[in-house]
Amino acid sequence: MLMQKVLRLGVAAAAFALLAGTATTAHGSAGPASSGSPAAAVTAKGTVGWDTYRRLDQLPMLSTGVQTQQFSSFDRSGGNGDFSHCLAQTGEGCVIAQRSGAGEIDSIWFTRDGGDVSATGNITIELDGKTVLHADLQDVVNGGLGAPFVYPLVANADQSSGGDYILVPMPFRSSMRVITDVDPIYYHVSYRSFADSYGVKTFDPSDPATDVIAKLRATGTADPKPAQPNVTTQSSSFDLAPGSTKNLATEHGSGLLTAVSLHLPQLAVAVGRRVNDDGRAFGANGYDQYTVAIDPGNDGLRLTRRLDASIGNQDADVLVDGIKVAQWTGLPAAPGQWRNQSVYLPASATAGKSSIVVRDSFVSSDVDYNTFTYWVASKVGGSYQHTDTVDVGPDHTAAEAAHGYTIVGQTFEGSRDYSYPPSAADQRAAAKSTQILQHARLQISFDGRVLVNAPIGQFFGSGLGGYEVNALMSSVHPTTRTLTAWWPMPYRSSASVALVNNSGARVTGAGASVSASRNPAWGQALADGSAAYFHATANAQPTTPGKDYLFLQASGRGKFVGVSHQMQGPTSRGYLEGDERVYVDGSHTPQIHGTGTEDFYEGGWYFNRETFSDPFNGESAHETGTSGCPSDEDCTSTYREMLADGVPFSSSITFGIEHGGVDDVQADYSSTAFWYGATGDGLRWSDGVDVGNAASESAHQYSGGDASTLTATFEGNDGPQQPVTDDLRTAASPVRFRVAVDPHNTGVTLRRTSDQTNAYQSATVRVDGKLAGDWIEPLGNASHAWLDDAFAIPARLTVGKAAITVSLTPDPGAPAWTAASYAVLSQVPPFTDRQAPTGVSGLSASSGATNQVTLSWQPASDNVYAPSYAIYASQHQGFRPSAANLVGTSDVPAFTHTGLGLQQTWYYRVVAVDAAGNRGPASAEASATTGSLERIEAETLLPPVEATAPVESQGDCCGVSWSGGAQLWFRPSDAPEHVTLSFDVPQDGSYAVTGVLTRAPDYGIVELALDGTTVGAPFDGYDANGVAVSPPLDYGTHVLGASQHTLTLTVTGKNPAAANYLAGLDYLDLQLTG
Repeated sequence: MLMQKVLRLGVAAAAFALLAGTATTAHGSAGPASSGSPAAAVTAKGTVGWDTYRRLDQLPMLSTGVQTQQFSSFDRSGGNGDFSHCLAQTGEGCVIAQRSGAGEIDSIWFTRDGGDVSATGNITIELDGKTVLHADLQDVVNGGLGAPFVYPLVANADQSSGGDYILVPMPFRSSMRVITDVDPIYYHVSYRSFADSYGVKTFDPSDPATDVIAKLRATGTADPKPAQPNVTTQSSSFDLAPGSTKNLATEHGSGLLTAVSLHLPQLAVAVGRRVNDDGRAFGANGYDQYTVAIDPGNDGLRLTRRLDASIGNQDADVLVDGIKVAQWTGLPAAPGQWRNQSVYLPASATAGKSSIVVRDSFVSSDVDYNTFTYWVASKVGGSYQHTDTVDVGPDHTAAEAAHGYTIVGQTFEGSRDYSYPPSAADQRAAAKSTQILQHARLQISFDGRVLVNAPIGQFFGSGLGGYEVNALMSSVHPTTRTLTAWWPMPYRSSASVALVNNSGARVTGAGASVSASRNPAWGQALADGSAAYFHATANAQPTTPGKDYLFLQASGRGKFVGVSHQMQGPTSRGYLEGDERVYVDGSHTPQIHGTGTEDFYEGGWYFNRETFSDPFNGESAHETGTSGCPSDEDCTSTYREMLADGVPFSSSITFGIEHGGVDDVQADYSSTAFWYGATGDGLRWSDGVDVGNAASESAHQYSGGDASTLTATFEGNDGPQQPVTDDLRTAASPVRFRVAVDPHNTGVTLRRTSDQTNAYQSATVRVDGKLAGDWIEPLGNASHAWLDDAFAIPARLTVGKAAITVSLTPDPGAPAWTAASYAVLSQVPPFTDRQAPTGVSGLSASSGATNQVTLSWQPASDNVYAPSYAIYASQHQGFRPSAANLVGTSDVPAFTHTGLGLQQTWYYRVVAVDAAGNRGPASAEASATTGSLERIEAETLLPPVEATAPVESQGDCCGVSWSGGAQLWFRPSDAPEHVTLSFDVPQDGSYAVTGVLTRAPDYGIVELALDGTTVGAPFDGYDANGVAVSPPLDYGTHVLGASQHTLTLTVTGKNPAAANYLAGLDYLDLQLTG
C-alpha cells in the first residue's frame, strides 16, 4: 500500500509538471517551465535558488515542508541589548548561523560602527561541508568580489542607509554554517529550511547569474516577471470626486493580474533643493577661524553659514579680530536637511577694513558645531553685496588655505547629501498629494471577495507621500507622476480593480491601466489549493504600550511576502528600536526575532544615510516638521519585500513589530501587508506526547530521560511574560515514542517544547528505524528557557502511515536533550477547521502577598496547533464568561491578573480559542484572594506626568533581571533633574513604603517624594562593579487615600566616581498596615 501511495503521488506530480510545461526525469528533476505556468516549481518547496527571481510569477504557489527562520543578535534577556550574541565562539570565530538539513540562506545583514563593517574581518559561509565564501566582509558588501556578489544583491551602508547586506540566495542540501572572524555586533541571517533535499542543488559561487542582476538593476522600471500568455490591458482616464469610486478594470475567466498602474497629476512631494557639500565640525572648547575679504566702505556685514541641521541647538560665539560681536543661536534639529543661518556683524567691528579674522567659538550643542560653507556680504549703500566665500571641508583644502582656515577640537570631516526645506507652494501641493495617497484606496476583488484594500501610497511603497520608490514589485515615480505594481494576482473566475476616493481632494486628469493574463491553469491551481490569492491588508492605529504592532494576523495557509510601513513618533526616533517578531503555525517562540526596525528594513543606525530605495528594501521618506510631519514629531516611511525569504504558514501567522526597545515608545503606525492566502488549514494536530505525564507516556510507549520540573518563560512573548510550569525529561541516551499521524499526510513536523538553557542540543532522528536526519538546535537562552522548535520529517518516511515510531539519540558531547512535550503536526490536504478545542482542565489560582493573582492550567487540545486562551474574571462566584468580564488573553497556559485591589477575592474561568475562532467550553471555576501588598512596577507608570530629562522603560539587560522584566530608566545628563509619575492606591489606609532602585557605574544620587513630600534617605546609585539592584529601601509609613497619587524621582547629584547622572527605579511596594 505504501508503494502504491508513493506511485500515486508520483503520477500526480508528473501531471502537475505537465500542466506547468515541465518535463520530469527519472531522478525527479524538471526541465524549464513554460512561461506563465502556475506550477513551475520543481518540488513542493516552491522555487529554489536563482529561480525565485527568474520566476516571480510563481509567487502565488504555496509550499509544503518549508519554514522561514532567522538567527540574529537579539537580546536574549528580552531587553533592548540586541547586539553581540554569537551562537557560539570557536577557534574559527563567531558562529552566527548553523543548520543541519536542506535549506537556503536568503538574507544576511550586518551593521556596526555606523555601518562600517571592516572590523568584523572575514565572513565564511560553509554549505554541505564546503566553503563557498571566505572573504573580507567589507569587500563583499562593497561588491569587490564581482558577480553574483554585486549591487543590488549585496549593499554597503551607503547603499542601504547604515546597513550592509548579502541577498544572494544560497541553497544547501545537508548543512550550512556562517562564521565571522570576530563578533559582528549586529546581525541577522534569514534562511529557509526544507524537509528534504529533493530538487535542491548546492549554491555555486561561480555562477554570476547575470540575468538576475540585470533584472534587479532595472528594478522599478519594468515588470520583473517572465512574459505571460494572452495579456490584455484595460486603460482609462478619469476625474474622481471625494467620496466617489471608479472601476478601473474587470476581468472574467481564470487568469493573473500582472500589473496595476495609476497616473496621478496631483502626485507631488515637498522636497527642497538638494546639495552635496563637504564640511567640518568641532566640539566643546573648540573653534574655527578664517580670514575673509570685505568692502572697506561697509556699514556692517552679513555672515551666512550652511549647516547640517540634523544636529540641534548649535550655539557659538562670533569674534571679529578677537572681539565677540555676535552669536550663532541654536536651531531645532531637522534630520537630513540643510539650513542657511545668518548673523549680522556691526559696522563698529568691520567699517574701514578690507579683511577681518572671524572666529566661531563653541558654546553648546546637542553634539557639536558644524559648517560646510560661509558666505560674506558687505552692506554698502543700504544693500548687501557678496564679497567672499569660504568653502570648508576636506575636499576644499585649497579654499581653506586661501582663507587661513584653521579648526581646533575637530569632531567631524566629511560630506552630506541633503535638501533644503521646500517652499510654501511645494508644501501645499505636497499636502494635497499626500491627502490623496493616504486616503484614496485601491480595492481589488478576486472571485467576489475584496482581498486588496489599502491606501494607494502604501500599496505602491510610499505611505508618507509621492516619494521615489524603485522596488522590485512596485514603483513610485514623482517625475512622471506614475505608481505601478507588478505583484502576480491570480483568480479563478473574475477580478475587478477599483479606486475609492476617501480623501477630501478631487482627483483630476488621472489615468489607470490594468494588465491581465488569461490562463485557465491558474483557476485549477486555486481550486486544488496549490496556489493562493494575493492580499494587501492595511492596518492603522496608535501603538499599545507593552504590545507589538501587528502587520498581519491570519489563519489558514499562505505566505507573507512584504510590508509597506509608515511611522510617526518622537523626534528622537526611539520607535525604531522595535524588533520584528513572527510566530508561525501556533509556535510560542518566534521563528523570526529581529534587532530593530531599521534593521528589519536592512538599514542601520536610524537610517543614518537618510532615504534610499533598493529592490527589496527602502526608507522611501523621512519627514520632520518642515516637510509635512507635525512640528514636534518624526515621520518615516519604509518597505520590505520578502520574496526568497517570504514566510510560509500552514495554519496561522502573527507578524508584528515592537515600537521602541520593549514596546515602550508611543507612536502612530500604519501599514499594508502583502501576502498570499488560501482558505483551509494544511496542518493537522494529529497527536501529542505530554512528557512527564505518566498516562501520556504510557499511551505513546515513551521511554528515555530523567524527570524534572521547570518554571520559565518563552522568549519574545508579545506582552507581559507569563511563567509556565511543566514537567520535562532530560536525556543523554535514546528517547523513543510512538505517535499517530494522519494517513493522508504529505510529511510530518515534530514540534518540541524544551528547556533551552543549554544551547546546541542535538540528536539523530530515526522514524521506524530509518534515518530522518539530525535535529540540531543552536539556540540557547537561560533568561527565557522555554523554546518551541521543530523538525520536519521527510514525506518518504510518513506517507500512507497512520502511526510512526520516533527515536531520538542525543549526540555524544552535546548537552542533554530536553523535552516537555512533542506535538505531531501532519501536513494534509486543506480542510476547514470547524472543530472546537477541548475544555481547559486543571485551572488553579493563587495569590501571595501582592495584589495580583497567578493562574495556570493544563493545555487544551485541538485539531490545529495550538489554541490560545481567553481569561474571564469576576468578584462574584458562579459568574458566566462574557465580553464584559474578559480580563485578558494568553498564548500559553498561564496568566497573571495584575492591578487588583487588596484583600479581594476573584473567581476565574478560562476558554480555549483556536485561530479559526472556534471556542471550547469554559473551565471549572477557580478563585484566589489577593494579599495586602500593592506592587507598583515603575515602568508601567509611563508616560510621566512631567519629566525634565528623557525617561523610558528598559528591559532586562547587563546581567540584571528586574521585577516584571523591566525598570523605569531616567537619563539626565546633569543635576538636578526630575521625573513625576502618577499611581493609584486601591483603598484608604496606612502603608509601609519600600522601593528597589538600580546601581551602576554611571548612576547618580536619587531622592523620592510622595505627593510632593520627600521620603526616605537619598540613594547613591553608584556601583563600580557593574549593574545591580538594591535591597528594598525603607521610605517610611504613610497614610494614603484611595485615589491617584504622585511619585517624584529627583537626581540631585552624583558620586564623584560616577560617570553620569542616570537613575533606575524597579518597583515600589505599598504594604497595607492599617
